[in-house]
Amino acid sequence: MSRLQHTVTVAALDRDRLHAYAGLVCDLVESTRERGQDIVLPDGRAPYGLGLVKGRHLRPGARYEPSGSDTEELEATVVREWRRGSVVALEQLVRSPEFTGRMALRLRSPERPRWLEIEGRVRGPEGL
Repeated sequence: MSRLQHTVTVAALDRDRLHAYAGLVCDLVESTRERGQDIVLPDGRAPYGLGLVKGRHLRPGARYEPSGSDTEELEATVVREWRRGSVVALEQLVRSPEFTGRMALRLRSPERPRWLEIEGRVRGPEGL
């Protein structure tokens, strides 16, 4: 079986911009609420088409999937950690007939970001 591995190094984001974006994204996500399985904004709109299918909103183990998702394809986001004062960690899972993939995102010190780590794996239908 073949195994290919590739590492991508990207230029660092401007520190001020990263601080602003991390705070903005955390504020937006933390302003959402669950209404049944829907995730809604403070005004009641559910623009994301995202449903909470397991766990409690923004708690470790919470699993979100697109509303009305196809049974042959799967896309899910799982909260691994949500502690705004120290770390936010999410995992994205994708499965389709063409490939399966997993991406993990870990942001340390979201209030004053110090480290952003993104790791992922993709496999074809035959494990390639």
